[in-house]
Amino acid sequence: MKKDEDKRHTPGNSPPGFFVHDEQGRFIDVNEQSCIDLGYSREELLSLTINDISRGANPEENAEKWRNAPAGLTMTFREIALRKNGSTYPVEINFTCQALGERKIFVGLARQLGDDTFQPNTGEVRRVSLPDSLSSYRDRELLGRFSTFRATDLEQIRANMSRFFSATELDLPSTPLDLRVNMATLTDIDLMYVSTSADIIFNLPAIDQFCMQFSLRGSAATRIAGVIHDVNERHACIVPPRLPSCLKFDSGHHRLGLRISPETLKRKLGALTGESPNEDISFDPLLDMTQEQSQHLLYTSLFLAEALAWSSSTDIPSLVVRELEQAVVVAALVIDRDISRKLLQRTALLTAPHHVRVAEEYLSANWDRLVPIEELVAVSGVGMRTLFRSFNQHRGQSPMQFARLIRLRRAQELLSSPTPETTVLGTALACGYSNSGHFARQYFNAFGERPYQTLARHR
Repeated sequence: MKKDEDKRHTPGNSPPGFFVHDEQGRFIDVNEQSCIDLGYSREELLSLTINDISRGANPEENAEKWRNAPAGLTMTFREIALRKNGSTYPVEINFTCQALGERKIFVGLARQLGDDTFQPNTGEVRRVSLPDSLSSYRDRELLGRFSTFRATDLEQIRANMSRFFSATELDLPSTPLDLRVNMATLTDIDLMYVSTSADIIFNLPAIDQFCMQFSLRGSAATRIAGVIHDVNERHACIVPPRLPSCLKFDSGHHRLGLRISPETLKRKLGALTGESPNEDISFDPLLDMTQEQSQHLLYTSLFLAEALAWSSSTDIPSLVVRELEQAVVVAALVIDRDISRKLLQRTALLTAPHHVRVAEEYLSANWDRLVPIEELVAVSGVGMRTLFRSFNQHRGQSPMQFARLIRLRRAQELLSSPTPETTVLGTALACGYSNSGHFARQYFNAFGERPYQTLARHR
């Protein structure tokens, strides 16, 4: 029995513990690995707080840290964990703060470390290198509940790659090959895990999504428009929409893939900034994984993968998954420096409650019509008074004022980039205004000029 306990606590021998706690440090839920590592039953852990199983900062310091953490924050630090039997072990903690309704929650991964000589971080957070942080994922199969296929027979591999990904011209070895593909299709993104035991090359057709490729182990390469981009621990690759690609996996390569549409990114950016983006969103195909924004995107995607594997009897997991999915979308936006700079100027937008952001996204997606307040209340899932109070507190305006500003900015975009058929009346109608006089008056109050003046300047 003692040998089994030693084995299960061997660093690197087990997956990370996955946990969620609230702003007071109370556990909302934990996975089985957290129970194994700490020696508690699930029911026992749910009756405790972070302060009960930690030898780091004191409760007052933790309370201040959690209280001041903005939604969207991701941190990496090291800590000393305290087991039920009184023994301790060092852990590396990755956690992200997210808004769940009107409260904040903290979703975390706790990975055991082999070095028990260091002291926990009680001051400034100490960043841990990306390769070290990913070490627990190198030999693990992610998204196992969402198995798309596993194949070892060459003909079976060809058939499955063609069926699920329309892959063509596969170059496969004559030796046995173990290829695993797991894919979770969510509301706004697709998350995919792929591993291969031998070299493989295949062509993929163009699709209408960005395809982001992160290496968890080993190396690969992607050819886009004749240019080869490495995929390894230092570099990820982003295949743009509507461009075919050729993928080369080296033996032993494990990867996490993220697919997300330009429309999803533009909708989220519009909700965060309050204005419809003028230009298409684009990324450099080669993503530097030594940059903090790139690592944040990968960490958040891994949090989401862990949440999808999480089993619980409560309704919290589905809400956590939805929040983490939206956090992944925001993290994908932030890897663009121009967008990141723009969002940093609006940090307060990221800290708004979930129902405010849901309402904003809905208004942005329906900018071309008047959305009745009853419809917006139903979508946001809160009462009218709560919705108006939250908008005034976090946006300084009512939901209807926010919607009007979106429509006016869209009108300004149309008038600033006119076609020969563009008219002021047609623009007003396209943006949900049936009264051209009201449109002209509100346009002037917002931009200091009449709609026809904007149109005349850009003819």
